[in-house]
Amino acid sequence: MVKFRGGAGGLTSVLCLSVLSPDVYVICKCNNEIHLHMTYTSGNGDSTERHDTACSFPPVCKGCERTDCVPPFYKGKICRLTCRNSHRQESGNTSRTCDGHEWSGKALECKDLRCEYPEDYDTEGTSREGCMPPYHNGETCTYTCKEGFSRADGDYSITCEEGKWSGEPLECDAAVARLMSFIMMADENKDKITALGLQEE
Repeated sequence: MVKFRGGAGGLTSVLCLSVLSPDVYVICKCNNEIHLHMTYTSGNGDSTERHDTACSFPPVCKGCERTDCVPPFYKGKICRLTCRNSHRQESGNTSRTCDGHEWSGKALECKDLRCEYPEDYDTEGTSREGCMPPYHNGETCTYTCKEGFSRADGDYSITCEEGKWSGEPLECDAAVARLMSFIMMADENKDKITALGLQEE
């Protein structure tokens, strides 16, 4: 931090940062305004100096990535932004330009389309397969009833659709399994049922 006396006799605080790679530039913040002094070196060794106002770092956007967006952010510098995989652009701009003070456009907003762990679907007597975190948009999880259980209600598969799981939780019941087993035994062993006096008239 360097302090110097301004033209009106007051003290002005200046904070400067020097960077030496790949070109030499100095960024100073003075009275909430950012100033840039930059020296370019061409392939033949010639140097070019530039003095200009600059922008601070562009606002951070959740779920997005920045490309071609490294300091110094001089006037005319363009930052390009894209939504990450399993994210969708909801609003804002995918490119923003420094006007020497501020960034043009609006902050990019990306909606996360991934789903959370399907805890509500892990019901008693069920087993899940075919999906692993992170649960991306369009991913499907398959459920089956464990041995000794049979389906009472719900769906055998659910799909991640824009951050939410589709379908109803699979419900497996041991009592239903016993009933189904009895019906199957009844069909296969009518003679035994007759002996018990349960044959229909």
